[in-house]
Amino acid sequence: MKLRNDKQKFKNIFITNLCSFIYRYDEFKNLMDVYKVYLNNNIIRFEDVEYKNINSLALDLKDKVDIVKKDEKWFVKGFDRYTIPEKHTLKEEENSSDLDVKEIGNIDLDEYEEVECFDDIDLYKYIK
Repeated sequence: MKLRNDKQKFKNIFITNLCSFIYRYDEFKNLMDVYKVYLNNNIIRFEDVEYKNINSLALDLKDKVDIVKKDEKWFVKGFDRYTIPEKHTLKEEENSSDLDVKEIGNIDLDEYEEVECFDDIDLYKYIK
């Protein structure tokens, strides 16, 4: 049971990373082309997290990014997810114009504690 949970967590990490990568695009791109570019910097393939093909991956992406199917190919983009719909725009009294930009810009970095980064973690071992 623990192994199955670890695989699901690993799959969630993969989906999150791929969606973050897709959000860079502000126009529709072929999912396979985007995926090939994604693989240049990531070692985890969709086959490693138990997707049988690109279609099964696309079905999991449909709630997370903008995705359409045309001529048996999937196209994705994510940029529109960052925009605020017009009906939700801020009213004049709700805006943040009263914030002092100087106050925000002058952050003393010495106040923050340095945190150790775990770059040497091998996530690939969790899928075996």
